[in-house]
Amino acid sequence: MTDLSGHESFSPVGQAHHVRTPRDARGCAGQPLRGKWCRSAILGPSPGTWNTDKFPGAESEKTFLSKIHTLRTGCAEPLNKPRKNNLLEPYRLHPAGVAAASTPAGEGGYVVPANQQRSRTVWLDGHVARRVVGVVEKILWDNELAGFGLRTQPTGHKTWIVKYEQHGRQIKVTLGAVGDLTAEAARGKARALLAAVATAGLPHPVVQKQAPTFDEYVEPFWSDYARHWKPLTQTTNRRVIEKELKPIFGPMALDRIKRSDVMRWRDDMSGRPGVFNRALPVLAGMLAYAEQLGHRPPGSNPCRRTPRYRRVPKERFLSVAEYHRLGAVLTSVAAFEPAAVATIRLLLLTGARVSEILTLRWDYLQPPRLHLPDSKTGPKFIYLGANAIAILEAIPRRDECPWVFPAGRGEGPLSTIYPQWEKIRRAAVLPDVRLHDLRHSFASVAINAGVSLMLIGRLLGHSQPETTARYAHLEDRSVGDAALRVSRSLGQALGVSL
Repeated sequence: MTDLSGHESFSPVGQAHHVRTPRDARGCAGQPLRGKWCRSAILGPSPGTWNTDKFPGAESEKTFLSKIHTLRTGCAEPLNKPRKNNLLEPYRLHPAGVAAASTPAGEGGYVVPANQQRSRTVWLDGHVARRVVGVVEKILWDNELAGFGLRTQPTGHKTWIVKYEQHGRQIKVTLGAVGDLTAEAARGKARALLAAVATAGLPHPVVQKQAPTFDEYVEPFWSDYARHWKPLTQTTNRRVIEKELKPIFGPMALDRIKRSDVMRWRDDMSGRPGVFNRALPVLAGMLAYAEQLGHRPPGSNPCRRTPRYRRVPKERFLSVAEYHRLGAVLTSVAAFEPAAVATIRLLLLTGARVSEILTLRWDYLQPPRLHLPDSKTGPKFIYLGANAIAILEAIPRRDECPWVFPAGRGEGPLSTIYPQWEKIRRAAVLPDVRLHDLRHSFASVAINAGVSLMLIGRLLGHSQPETTARYAHLEDRSVGDAALRVSRSLGQALGVSL
């Protein structure tokens, strides 16, 4: 018996031994030897030995392999060929430690190609990772996920790897050590990486983040956008958002608000057309800003082209008799409601808006006019007559108070006079007259006095001529009356009776 000294230890005594031969001329893998090639005829009883009686002169492993190859294939292989052409060089007896993982129970000691001993496919799991021990670097490939493997170093260090081909190059990526990453986690990472490589360069669906609900959007919108509005506009729009919009659209995601929802809301507001007409621009502005933030697709505002309710403009002008009744009532209640009476008289004499008079400051007074640094239409001058100046001079001033009409409590201006106006207009038998109608009446008196529409627009502070054009019919009436008077005078001169 001859010992294979210088090689790794082989399967222990008593284990079955087979020899796996090189591929034969037909190209099929060698099978365990049978008959005259059985293990009892080839291998000896001790590990790493063979039967020298059957193979005389096989004093070395190389000679032993050469004899097996000659007997198996019927052709002798020269032993002095270069390594790359020598079919015997890549083959040696496989150590039992590795063979045990790939042979049936009770078998060991294969003669296998050297390039096969480091690349095998098994189901990689935690058990395989713990049991495999290698004395040389080797890789076990997974038999389920192609490219997923377990690399074992001679030092005993084991790592999970994944192999793939990209741009004609094979790339191996280390996923992590066995102690730090479980087999299932490593398999998941390998699958994700292989999928990413396989789909590289392909268009991917755009993952859109979920849009917030209308309720969640109100506060960010308000903090970003409301500062661009005037204080009175902020108050009005906040009331619209809380009372009109949030109850309808609050739980809906911003990108789910459709035109059908807006039209359904419009139909529900048929009994309150004025409220809908004021709330629609607020909703439109909120959704337009949501598009800028990316919460809605561009150009998807459902409020666009949504019709408002048509409303007949209210045109209420005070007659001379109504002016007399209103003046008498104001005189009678002046002692009880001085601030409200002074405010109403200034509205009658200046044609200003209610908010412009209520928020007057003493430093705005520059006789013969009021200089408002800001108003609904921007900076504005309100021209004062002698009566209006006398009313302002009669108002008592509070020390260190900038407001002409200060609030009863707090440091701000008077917020409203609507409760007092309600009592005054009923006492004057003017139940249908609004405070804003006093502004219209001022324009009516100016037209009857022969003031042009252009000058009336400047007196009222209109920024657009179209706004003043609503009083054109009053001017036509005055022109018609003048034409009638001229016609009568000419008729009398010509002796024509009209």
